[in-house]
Amino acid sequence: MNDSSTPVFPFAAIVGMEQAKRSLICHAVDPRIGGTLLLGHRGCAKSTLARAFAGLLPDSPPFIEIPLGVTEDRLLGAVDAEHLVERGGWRERTGLIESAHDGVLYVDEINLLPDSLSDHLLDAAASGRIQLQRDGLSRSAQARFILIGTMNPDEGELRPQLLDRFAHGVPISDQFSEAERIEIIRRRMEYDDDPTAFASQFLDDSETLVRRVLDSRERIRSVLISDTARASVAAHARELRLEGIRAELAVVRTARALAAWEDAGAVADSHLVEAWLLCLGHRMSDTTPPPPNKTGQPRSGATSLKPTIPLAPTSARPDPAPCGSPNLGGKPNSGLHTRISGNTSSHTAGGRSGSILWTKSWIEHLLRSAQGWRLLRRVPESRPTFWAFLDASRSCGSSGFLPDALASLLHLSQQHRRGRWTLLALQDGATRWLVRKGSARGLARALTSITHGSGKSHLAPALKKMRRAISGSSFGPSAAVICSDGMATPPPGQSAIHSRTHLRWEIARLARITQLHWLHPEPSGAAAQQWLSCLFAGTAIRQLSFLKSSGNT
Repeated sequence: MNDSSTPVFPFAAIVGMEQAKRSLICHAVDPRIGGTLLLGHRGCAKSTLARAFAGLLPDSPPFIEIPLGVTEDRLLGAVDAEHLVERGGWRERTGLIESAHDGVLYVDEINLLPDSLSDHLLDAAASGRIQLQRDGLSRSAQARFILIGTMNPDEGELRPQLLDRFAHGVPISDQFSEAERIEIIRRRMEYDDDPTAFASQFLDDSETLVRRVLDSRERIRSVLISDTARASVAAHARELRLEGIRAELAVVRTARALAAWEDAGAVADSHLVEAWLLCLGHRMSDTTPPPPNKTGQPRSGATSLKPTIPLAPTSARPDPAPCGSPNLGGKPNSGLHTRISGNTSSHTAGGRSGSILWTKSWIEHLLRSAQGWRLLRRVPESRPTFWAFLDASRSCGSSGFLPDALASLLHLSQQHRRGRWTLLALQDGATRWLVRKGSARGLARALTSITHGSGKSHLAPALKKMRRAISGSSFGPSAAVICSDGMATPPPGQSAIHSRTHLRWEIARLARITQLHWLHPEPSGAAAQQWLSCLFAGTAIRQLSFLKSSGNT
């Protein structure tokens, strides 16, 4: 819990992060929406925003913060041992979850919370109650709260069961303008110098926000949700193949809260578009199909779903584009380029102790029984491991890049015949494993099955799937090769900026766990060059000419 003597940083004083603020405002208007998960790297003010949310709520509800080192007794409650020792009587000690009833429960770095504690958090969020069973103590208590979590995706994933409990998932980045950065630093220093004086500067703005929240709560039940809007949400969810109805319910509640906040009498298409944007930020799976047609355009000032920079060639269509003859027996086109990460550490199985040869060890023991047992081990053969991702989307097929990519992968496999190969392909809007820990010959056979490029370029979910497979592998990867033009299609309900941010996250996270090579064609224009520059800016990727040096990596 925060020290009540020191005012928190005012919500009205926070610069930028408009999407995250809109999400929290929706929860202030309708606390039953389901919670917000703020995703971002260290130092992007996630915790500041979460703690400032308490000042947005009327009647000063409890704001309970769960620390990382919390115990189960402190989370759920237990017998007050001090009272028992001093006075010899039983008395219960209220847990943090119960203390957050009718308020806010905030979990910083929620992805680092132990699974045993996450289970209790799940039960309370689902039922609105906690069940406490301790020696001499058995009770049930209400626990309905607004759940706010923050996490750094680079430090580990969140359990799917807990991830789905959040209605909103909002990525936060520090892509501020120069003027915004100056203002952020100025306000932060003023707050650190005198928190009370700084908070008083935004007292009127804070009170205005609280009054607006109260007014929105009064009129939210009178907001009309038409049958057309409900049908649109149901059709959208079905096309996205969302599991259950939790996401649909969150979208409808969010859209209604947005309408109430804007004093609208009915839910409009713009409210639905923004609601989908908030509710799909953390629900995008590797098998999500292409987005359906949008029901309407975003309202003025809202985050637009239209891309502001080119994400795919304008000629890209859903129909397949034949890749032509890939010339798998020769070398790739010299116009192909590669980007390779600075991480040069490789992992092989040569350093392992190997499996025990029980039969030979037993015979050795019989022949030399006086010397006792001597376990003989088989040292595993050191075989390099390669992970390959092939972008066989429509854009790669129509640009003529796909045949060169196929030839490049085959050329690499011929150079590393003793290597283990795993191939993930993106085609027809879905990802599938064509080879799993196979030989170079198996990779060559799989490459011949790629005859065309088709479907959207959902690169971020595909690279996420590849990263998870590499992280969960029993042996360290030697290298990962990505063959793609980098022209990513935004997932449904996600803006171009957030799509680019997610893709950069995945690229950077891949580069941290393996030596990463990126093969792409020469940019065909200024727009493509700008996109690639934005995509790789700030990552540990440097560009090298690929086949001009006789195909050596």
